[in-house]
Amino acid sequence: MSFNFSKARAIVVLLIASLPGFACSVLEVDTLENDLKSTQNSSKERIIVTEKTNTLSDNAFSLQDRVSAKPPTTQKCVLIIHGLKRNAVSMRKLHKALENNGYLTIAIDYPSTEYKIEDLSQIIFPKAIRMCRNNGATLIHLVAHSMGGIIARYYLKYNNVPELGRFVMLAPPNQGSELINFYSRLPGFKRFLGPAAMQIGTNTENSFLQTLGPVTVDTAVITASKSSNWLMSMTLPGPDDGKVTAASTPVHGMCAQVVLPTSHRRIVKDDVSVNEILAYISTGMFRSVEAVYLDCEKSVY
Repeated sequence: MSFNFSKARAIVVLLIASLPGFACSVLEVDTLENDLKSTQNSSKERIIVTEKTNTLSDNAFSLQDRVSAKPPTTQKCVLIIHGLKRNAVSMRKLHKALENNGYLTIAIDYPSTEYKIEDLSQIIFPKAIRMCRNNGATLIHLVAHSMGGIIARYYLKYNNVPELGRFVMLAPPNQGSELINFYSRLPGFKRFLGPAAMQIGTNTENSFLQTLGPVTVDTAVITASKSSNWLMSMTLPGPDDGKVTAASTPVHGMCAQVVLPTSHRRIVKDDVSVNEILAYISTGMFRSVEAVYLDCEKSVY
């Protein structure tokens, strides 16, 4: 039997990536509650978490509202969507920064490894948008990390949100993930990352991502260029952030893009990244002089 170096390397990388510190599983509600105890006395704290059940229905996830005694009074709401195998708590720094700047924020914790993107979009957005509206919001922005951005693109393709403002995507695999292609042939991979991950590969021209088409809202992409996982970078062509190549992040129809020297995982809490998100949500412009602006209706990459 000949030794398959490529498959052996893939197995090693997958095993290391599954260790604590390399990938976070979706947390149950009781874990989230423990992690949030230290923030409940904050004068500005609002986070939405979900209670996990085993069936997908209108009541599959019960949103539990964590509201401070004096939540911010604003008509501007920001939905914060985490990525694959992450959780709402991983977006906490961004959540706090937005609230400190006067935004009502809603962070949704969803089971990223259990359902397809179509189902995840229905778990996340109808209730989250309703919460914004019920709190008086007349303008709704989106900030999404990695696969969360793909879920948002799917929802926006098939649903009209009249209050929708700007959409900021953080390290999104808009053109597909080469890592999915690389590891999908390994036993147990689909079970490890779930059906949604299987939809964001680059294997075929008629892939799920190709069906999404261009974005039609004011969309900005923040690309990370610094890898914190050299093992995974070994499988990626060209510059990457340890999970997604830089070439995979743009999307047709986007209005702006900026590249930052941070990693795929840290982009949600990097100080420069958070400031760029705040700037774009507020003004439609990035702070960096190296940002690129495009004709949104004609942008190509």
